[in-house]
Formats: sequence, structure tokens, C-alpha cells
Amino acid sequence: MKVILGFVGLVLFFSACSASSQSNNITQVDAKEFQKGCSTDVQLLDVRTSEEYAQGHISNALNVSISDPQFSSLVKKMDVNKPIYVYCLSGGRSSDAVGRLQELGFNKIVELKGGMMAWRSEGLDEESGVSKIKTAGVTSEELIKGDNVVLIDVYADWCVPCKKLKPILSELYSENSSWMELKKVNADQEQLLVEQFKVEVLPTLLVFKNGKELWRHQGFISKVDLENKLKEFKTTNN
Repeated sequence: MKVILGFVGLVLFFSACSASSQSNNITQVDAKEFQKGCSTDVQLLDVRTSEEYAQGHISNALNVSISDPQFSSLVKKMDVNKPIYVYCLSGGRSSDAVGRLQELGFNKIVELKGGMMAWRSEGLDEESGVSKIKTAGVTSEELIKGDNVVLIDVYADWCVPCKKLKPILSELYSENSSWMELKKVNADQEQLLVEQFKVEVLPTLLVFKNGKELWRHQGFISKVDLENKLKEFKTTNN
């Protein structure tokens, strides 16, 4: 029995060592640390869509969308022995890309935590082929003004939690439109508003009343929890 237990222990030990070595080549860093790395001799990969890339990207980044069926074959042309820095808008797609890159045998993978949202939040430089887009000319001040409870949903069409949240928000607004307003900000198209609201995670919900921010939430939330939270601000006079 002791021999068997000893053998099992060795198997678990070497399995753990193997798993550890596989994860040691992947690092997630904040925007400023990512910027430092980009200034060295590395490969830089933007896995967003070409439209997002055109609206603003980190200098010298190669654009290969993670949703492109040719993603693996295109990325294979890069040097697996050279560090590769990868990012998307908020971190969801770059996380998927990291897994794909690891499967392709890249030896060192560095992911930007929070993606371009975090990069922009730090005010770091980016290149752009077009000007940043506003919500049909609407400013953040115009979005948040009013006596009612103003719920702002910052989302993206590709974001899975955003899609799950969409019908919940529609139902809540339909049932409570007498005292609340629902406004939506597409993070891919409305970068200035995303920066002004300091949004780094999708989805992000923000609640304003009389122009003041009262609450914010990152990620998915149930209808019951969100409705209860909103009702707390119904009679607030801030």
C-alpha cells in the first residue's frame, strides 16, 4: 500500500510541475507594464476586429481578429520563440487568444489586463485611422442629466454577458419607465464616452441622478438584484 501511495504521489507531483511549467509562459500585466514591454523587441498582436483596430490601436500592433477563421494559420507565421504581447478591448477575446497561442507553441505570452479600455484609462498613446466617435454628438453630461434615475449600460455586441443582460434591462425599463431612464453606450463605437466614464470592464452599469454617479457594477447581474438596487435610488435626492 505504501508503494502504491508513493507512486501516486510522484504522479501528482510531476503532473503539478507540468501544469506549472505550462502556465509560466503566460503573464497578465497592467497597461503601464504592457507599455514598457512593447518598447522592447517583442511581437504585438491586436485580436479585435479591423473596424476596432482602425478606431485606435497600440503602435506597431499586428491586427488578426480572434474571430477570423484563418487566425491560427496567420499567427503561425509569427516567431513562437519571441515574446508575443496580445490585447483586445477589455480582456475577453485576448484571453481566448492566449489559449490559442499556447496551443500553437508560443514560448512567452503577455496579455494586457483590461485591454484597450485599461490602456485608454491610463491616457496612453494610440494610433488611429479615424477620429473617435461620440454617441451621435451626445456628451456624457447630456447622458447623465435629469431628475429620474438614469441607468447607463456600457456594452459591446460581441460581449456574452452583455447579451445576457440585454433582455433584463429592457424588461426593467418597460416596467419602471415612470421613474427611470435607460441609456446605452456601445464601447466599440463610443470610445470618448467610455474614457469619460472610466469603464474598463464589459458590461458596466452606471447609475446617475441629478448628474451625480450613485453606483456602478461590472459584469452580469440578475434582474432581481438590479431592480432592488435601482429602487434604492428612486427616492434619493442627491
